[in-house]
Amino acid sequence: MDDCVYLLLQRGDAYAPNLKEMEHLYLYEKHVSESLLSRISEDIDGKLDDELIEMCFGNYHHLDIIDTGYNDCYVEEYVAVAQEEADRIHMALDYVEGGIHLLEKLVAGEWNEQFLVAEKGHLIKHGDFFE
Repeated sequence: MDDCVYLLLQRGDAYAPNLKEMEHLYLYEKHVSESLLSRISEDIDGKLDDELIEMCFGNYHHLDIIDTGYNDCYVEEYVAVAQEEADRIHMALDYVEGGIHLLEKLVAGEWNEQFLVAEKGHLIKHGDFFE
């Protein structure tokens, strides 16, 4: 797992190395409430122009909300904020199905082939992730 997006997109027990799609930027409930764009603009004196948007998001064309089933991401207020963010960065807003299945397995210690479990002191190398 390379990031939290992978954790939330994975829904089953079968190993799936990368469920993210090219040109898609993913949101989960907390991201929208903190405002993706306000966090970026705060770092650059509160200014957010088209050149900066293109530089940061030019390779993305879809803003997808991950519906994990944990929270209601279809609530009108949530969708309105997400749509505003999508409009500001010139992306189409949509939903993708996700879940918290892997997080539950991680916490429960149910580590199957979806997890790389290394012994203490083992130096993990890129090749360890592939057979």
